[in-house]
Amino acid sequence: MAQAANKIHLRGLFQALELPAGGNVPCGSLLLENSSGQVVVHGTAGGAAERMFANEDALQGLAPDTQYTLGNMVNISSEEPGNIVNALLAPTYNYAIGNFLISNGDGTLKPTTGTPVSIIGVVIQALNLSGSGAVATLNPVRIM
Repeated sequence: MAQAANKIHLRGLFQALELPAGGNVPCGSLLLENSSGQVVVHGTAGGAAERMFANEDALQGLAPDTQYTLGNMVNISSEEPGNIVNALLAPTYNYAIGNFLISNGDGTLKPTTGTPVSIIGVVIQALNLSGSGAVATLNPVRIM
């Protein structure tokens, strides 16, 4: 299933938000709103999470491979179940279609291991990031 690589949100209805970045926030990251009203990358591996992702800010000329920095306003999508997004997947894993994904604790998603606390989505396009030198990569995910 080929998807548009120039967008984070690909399909479905979502709530749009804008909040200041509490640090570096790459597009496609799973986010958390902190107690200061800023967004940061979700930092608890396997932990419960809102389905909020940092979107590209096309109106400001930002592509999906850019990163927001501290204090910049982050274009956010709060996703509904069934939506499809290009989410950042963690390196070192081989992703098969149907793998359930949880937070990796750094804004990326990884395959579930053991008994997951909070499944975020499911892989809909296979991707092998298990090779040396692999980096976090955007890939289509269906939100759970």
